[in-house]
Amino acid sequence: MENTIVNYHATFSKTSGIAEAARANFTALKDSYFTVNQINYSQSKSQFIKENNNLVIDIDDKIINIYHININDIPCYLLNNKIPRSASIYNIAYWAWEFHKLPDEFIELLALFDEIWVPSSFCQNVFATYSFKPVIKIPHLIETIEIEESKPKIKLQDKFVFLSIFDSLSTPERKNTDGLIQCFLDTFSNNPNVVLILKTVHLEKNKRLHRKLTEQTKNHNSIIIINENYTKKELIQLIDSCHSYVSLHRAEGFGLTLAEAMLRNKIVIGTGYSGNLEFMNNQNSFLVNYQLITKDKDSGFIKQGYQYAEPDIENSKKVLNFVYDNYNNLEDIKLNAKRTIQNSFSKKTIGDLMLSRLSKISSFMKEGNINLAKNNDLITENIRLKNNIKKYEKNIIIKLKAILTSKTNK
Repeated sequence: MENTIVNYHATFSKTSGIAEAARANFTALKDSYFTVNQINYSQSKSQFIKENNNLVIDIDDKIINIYHININDIPCYLLNNKIPRSASIYNIAYWAWEFHKLPDEFIELLALFDEIWVPSSFCQNVFATYSFKPVIKIPHLIETIEIEESKPKIKLQDKFVFLSIFDSLSTPERKNTDGLIQCFLDTFSNNPNVVLILKTVHLEKNKRLHRKLTEQTKNHNSIIIINENYTKKELIQLIDSCHSYVSLHRAEGFGLTLAEAMLRNKIVIGTGYSGNLEFMNNQNSFLVNYQLITKDKDSGFIKQGYQYAEPDIENSKKVLNFVYDNYNNLEDIKLNAKRTIQNSFSKKTIGDLMLSRLSKISSFMKEGNINLAKNNDLITENIRLKNNIKKYEKNIIIKLKAILTSKTNK
C-alpha cells in the first residue's frame, strides 16, 4: 500500500543550537499521521556519519526528506552522503542564515533541494532572493519544560544576574561578546550587586577567543564564564536563576535562547535586528538600537559585503541600567513575552504548520503531480511572490555571475 514517509535528518545527539532546534521540531512532528523517522548523524570536523541504517521502505512509498543541517555543513555532509533524487522523493532543506547575502558556493547548493524551510521572515527574505523554489517559514518550536525547583550549579548569592549563552565555535564576532562585556563593565563596574554570566561551550577549541575572554575579564569578579556542556535541565535552571537575558548580537537567523528566556518569564534584551524580530517587540522585550554596517573586508565568518547590525553601546548601557533599576516594575513585559512564545511557538502551532505543508506535498506526490508541489505559482505562503519584477531580474543576474565565476575559475 502506498505510504508517505518523512525522514528527518539532523545531528540530534549533538550539543548545539541547531541540534536543539531539530530535536524540538521533530517532537512536534513525530505524533502526526505520517510515518516519521529520526535519522541521526554523528558529526566530526570533516564528515557526517549516518547512524540509522535499518530503515525499511517499500518500493511504492513516497519519501519526504527534511535535512535540518546547517547550509555551511552541507558540503561536509556530501562527502559521505547523497541527496537522493527521483519522482517519488521530495527533499527539503531546513536552514537559517544570519546575513542578507549568500556566498556563491552556497547558492549552488540550492539546486540539490526541492524546497527550503526557514525559521524566520528574515531568513525567508534572504533565501527567496536567490531561489525560485518554495521558501516556507516554519519557526522553531520553543518547548515548555517543567523541572522541579532546585539550585543552579553556580552559587549567585542573591546578585542581580544578566545572562548570555553562546557557542564558542559559532562565530563569536557575530554574537558580539566583546560588545556585551564592554557594555556591562561600563555600566556596572562599580556595582558589586550585579553579575554577568557568559555561558558557553567549546571554548577550549577556540584558543583565540579563550585568550581574549581571559584578558577582558581578568580582575573583574562580576563576570563569570561557564564553559561546560549542560544538560537541557541544567541550562533551564541557569536561565531560571537569572533576572535578564542579554544578546547584543550583530545578526541572528532566529535566536533560540532569546525565545527560551522569554518563555521562562525573563526580561530579554536584544539587538533590534534580524531573526529575533520574529518574536521580540517593544511590548515584550527591550530592543537595542543599532547601526547597519556593510563589511569592507573579510573577518572570520563575516565576509566582505555582508550587512550586520552594530549595537549602540550607549543605548545598550541605558537599557541594562533601566532594567536593573526598574526590574520590579516590569511584570507586564515578562508576561507579554511568555504569552508571545506560548501562543505562537508551541508544539501544536509549529506541528500544525509542518503537517499542513507536508500534507500538501504528499497529496501532490500521490496524484503523480510532484512538479506541482515544486511550482512556485502554487506557493501562496511564500512572500517572494509579493515582490516586484526587479527582484527576479536581480536573481537572474546573481545566478549568471555565479556561473561565469565558476567557469572562469575552472
